[in-house]
Amino acid sequence: MAKYVLILLLLLSAIQSFCQVDNVGAGRAISFDGVDDYIDFGNIYDDVALPITVSFWAYIDPSITALVPIFDNQDGSSVYNGFAVVASHVHVGMTYGDGKGGNNPAFRRSKAALMSDPTGKWINVTVVFRGATNMDIYLNGINAGGDYEGYSNDPMNSNSPGEVAKMGYWFSNGNYFRYKGQLDEFRIWNRALSESEIRETMCKKLKGNETGLIGYWNFDETSGNIVADKSVKGFNGTLMGNPQRVYSSAPIGDESVYLYPASWGGNTVSLVNGLDKLTVSNVQGTPEGVHVYTVNDIPSQTNGLNLAEVEKPYMGTFAAAFDVNNVMDLNYQYDGVSICKNFQRNNNSVDVWAEQPLTSILNRTEIVKIPASNADFDLGPDIEVCDQKAITLSAPASVSGKSLLWSTGQTSASIVVSTSGNYWLRAGGTCSKGRDTISVAYLKPPPPFSLGDDETLCILTPRKLSPLKNPEGYQFVWQDGSTDSTFVTNTFGEYAVTVSNACGTSSDKITLTPVLFDKNKIPNIITPGNDLLNEHFMIEESLFGARFSVYNRWGEQVYDNPNYRNDWNGAGLTNGIYFYLLTGDCIGKIKGSVTLIKGN
Repeated sequence: MAKYVLILLLLLSAIQSFCQVDNVGAGRAISFDGVDDYIDFGNIYDDVALPITVSFWAYIDPSITALVPIFDNQDGSSVYNGFAVVASHVHVGMTYGDGKGGNNPAFRRSKAALMSDPTGKWINVTVVFRGATNMDIYLNGINAGGDYEGYSNDPMNSNSPGEVAKMGYWFSNGNYFRYKGQLDEFRIWNRALSESEIRETMCKKLKGNETGLIGYWNFDETSGNIVADKSVKGFNGTLMGNPQRVYSSAPIGDESVYLYPASWGGNTVSLVNGLDKLTVSNVQGTPEGVHVYTVNDIPSQTNGLNLAEVEKPYMGTFAAAFDVNNVMDLNYQYDGVSICKNFQRNNNSVDVWAEQPLTSILNRTEIVKIPASNADFDLGPDIEVCDQKAITLSAPASVSGKSLLWSTGQTSASIVVSTSGNYWLRAGGTCSKGRDTISVAYLKPPPPFSLGDDETLCILTPRKLSPLKNPEGYQFVWQDGSTDSTFVTNTFGEYAVTVSNACGTSSDKITLTPVLFDKNKIPNIITPGNDLLNEHFMIEESLFGARFSVYNRWGEQVYDNPNYRNDWNGAGLTNGIYFYLLTGDCIGKIKGSVTLIKGN
């Protein structure tokens, strides 16, 4: 039982080490003292092959005078194998080995990019291993070139189960090397990142599930001796010695945009995040690129801020250059209006924010906005105009003295409008803003219309009555009080509608009447040739079109007319009793008898 309790305590301890994190902006970084600090990742990456990309942010201490190790995935091996990244006060280097020998350039391939001095500033380093003579070193998103060393043309061999991956520590040829400085956002990929991917990801956090990502340590834990791998691999590392967790100075946000133009003349770069927009312009100096990033939270350190005024997100800029004399102007807008005031700091490690102008920013900054407070006003009720005359919209007296902007682009106290639409006015002072919208509708009275002519019908087929082809903007009232723009007839009767708006009314009605007839008026005797008054078999005109068939007493058909119109007088037949059948839509089937009596 004691053994299981111990295991549980160890598990709880491990879980606790991951519970406290500072993941706002750049969050935290790891600081190495150059004496005995490093990170041990254990036996990992024994099975990797080229291509590989390694990227990270580094602050190399200005006091170093010799080579310092960044990362080695097979530290302690007696032969050149695996991959490693190193730096010094004059270069950044990358190397891999074929595992076939040691202490001899014939068994490795390396590339080194010289520079004036990479120390004393945060730089983004990305190295891309593709093959023996196909390696690139990017510094702040710029391909730094460099020279190749070593002679091996064999593939990289990373299979050394007895060795471990280490950060900030390297044992080579009997010598120990230690890193002095800070590291943040360390990433390893099993594919070659393109230049655009390098620039796109260098100033923003990853999710951990990106394609090819096999190692991701952002060092944002605030305590404990474990650094968590946020990639799908889960290769957590252990702090050795006494590395310190510090606020990171790297320019990192949740999202970022960048521009690396051929020339900065007239070029700007903007990032929009919801209602926030930060634009960099008037870039002076020689930065190869400029990044703008946003952090979707309140800063971790808030000294100098009134939290009742601060709204998230906050934003930052970074000039990608080794020259530290680059300046830029910024414009920060919220909901289309310049922010009331701002507070700035150089980077995430600075614990005090101070109010500063947004011009002549040197190299980089982070900005917390103080948006203008709301100042509500009312343009009045919506307006309906019947005569198509231009009308004047005026700002209320409550915004007198404030800067004004209408939706038409005008900045005057009033505007003249002559078309329908929604018109808004935005009014702002030094630290206040307001906005209201008014609707203007130019109306015409309803046009004359017809529901159709009155009709007398045998059968009523449902039909839709549609007074207007375009009913928008009109009100409808039908005979039953309903208000739809159309009406379906289902019964005989009178249908009427009144169409109206603020400018007038128009109405019409239609009557649908069923065909009516009296069976008693169908004759039972005709006397053709006798008195000239009962010559033909007569039915009402409303029944015209019915089929009229006549049969003798033996059931033989002696007359048939599918469209009868009072034209049968028994011609050719002898006197007697005959039987008839009338069929039609209006009458169905009517059977009867008729006596034929012809005169002399």
